[in-house]
Amino acid sequence: FGKYMAKAFNKIKTQKKGRVLKSKKEILNFLKNDLNNNDYLMVKGSNATGLNMIFSKIKKGNFNVV
Repeated sequence: FGKYMAKAFNKIKTQKKGRVLKSKKEILNFLKNDLNNNDYLMVKGSNATGLNMIFSKIKKGNFNVV
C-alpha cells in the first residue's frame, strides 16, 4: 500500500484496525475463514493489483477467483 494509506492505517484505533493482505490467496483465505455475517469489509487497492476483478467476481458469489 502507498505511504498515505500506511499512515492512515497506523492512525486507526487498535479496536477498529483490520488487516493488510498482500496476495490473492490471503484475501480468499480471509474471506472464507475469518469474515463473519454482519462484519464490515473495506477494500483499498489500486486497479493494477487486480482487486477490482477479484471483488467483482466475489460479489457475484464466485469465490474460486484465483
